[in-house]
Amino acid sequence: MDGRAPRGRGQAGYTLAEVIVAVFLISTVFLGVAGAVFTVTKGSATNERIQSIDTALATYSRILRDTDLKGDGTPVMPYRPCTSGGTGGSDAVAAQYEADVLAVTTDSGNPGDSDKWRIPDGMTFEVTEVHSWDPVAKNWTTNCAVPDKGAQRIRYKVVLGVSERHGETVKRYPGPTA
Repeated sequence: MDGRAPRGRGQAGYTLAEVIVAVFLISTVFLGVAGAVFTVTKGSATNERIQSIDTALATYSRILRDTDLKGDGTPVMPYRPCTSGGTGGSDAVAAQYEADVLAVTTDSGNPGDSDKWRIPDGMTFEVTEVHSWDPVAKNWTTNCAVPDKGAQRIRYKVVLGVSERHGETVKRYPGPTA
């Protein structure tokens, strides 16, 4: 022996502190990416729900406004005149319009029935108000006017999940009015 200490193996490798720092950095990056993916996914689902509601608003507006959806002269959505004044008359007309819309949009179970617009699962529709036009005051009344003057503003809402949107349309009597 020459008096020198034997050489040990090389000290290649990482210390515990370096490994902990590396794991922390990788975890932070991973959590940031996962959070971004979650946010984009949630935003996409919200946008899809709002887009479905907006489509429903436009469709319901057309259904309420049009008296001839099929184009063959068959009255699908007739004008519902106010037959009694006051809030009760307005509520009754709103209930009639709501029932009419649901009859048009409810699936009949017949696969060949393409005239129906199907409501997406979980979506609800409600007619909230019907106001009559007052030609003397030149404004919308909060109640049904008797005799009915042939124009109504119908307000409604569509709800899907936690999203709710409101719409309104004007419906006119197709014939002469009093």
